[in-house]
Amino acid sequence: MKKYDFKIPNILCVNARKIYVDGVYHWMFSIDFAEEIEALTGVKNLSESEPRFLRTLRELMKKLNDGQKKLALLFFTTIAETLITPTMGKFPKDERLVLPVRELINDHSIDELRHLRYFVELFHFIWEQIDFDDRHILCLLLPRMLYSYFEPDFDRIIQLLKLLGFSDEEIKRVLSDTYPKDRIVENVMASSTATIKLFKDVGMFDDYKIKSAFHEEGFLV
Repeated sequence: MKKYDFKIPNILCVNARKIYVDGVYHWMFSIDFAEEIEALTGVKNLSESEPRFLRTLRELMKKLNDGQKKLALLFFTTIAETLITPTMGKFPKDERLVLPVRELINDHSIDELRHLRYFVELFHFIWEQIDFDDRHILCLLLPRMLYSYFEPDFDRIIQLLKLLGFSDEEIKRVLSDTYPKDRIVENVMASSTATIKLFKDVGMFDDYKIKSAFHEEGFLV
């Protein structure tokens, strides 16, 4: 990203490496836990597919130049790291989940709280160092990025429902009853308090077009 030589404190660089290690650890223990469940229950793990939000990101990035694409990845990661903590925080207390699952999520969420604080601090440091045009282009994509984290992967859901023997008509009814857009947006708003606050704090919504883009996606900002 030659256009941007971000000036950030060295401690943020050090902590970024620590977060990378956390991320690898989370990935490894999640795989190990899934394999343990498969071995214990005898239920085979269904084939994995690329998450919908990554497909959405790739589509959004098509019209960006190389520098903007790298910034888009940073913005997208900031959304992910500020969304996941409030989303995960409620599960360790949900006694409908078996204890090992709650303990695993609780361990993960403790780390994610540190990650949230880190990315809030990092975003503040880089915000003023991004030029207006790039900032404007990227911010107009943020509401779609934000929504994509909660948007159901309908292709994957349809595939799974077909495997379970549901007819096309039954699948349509399941999707319409389970995933109305207003409920999805309501879920996003409930889970994105820290993300929206960060955007407000840097003055993002002072730009009418950016604020309108969020409203068009259904977000009250």
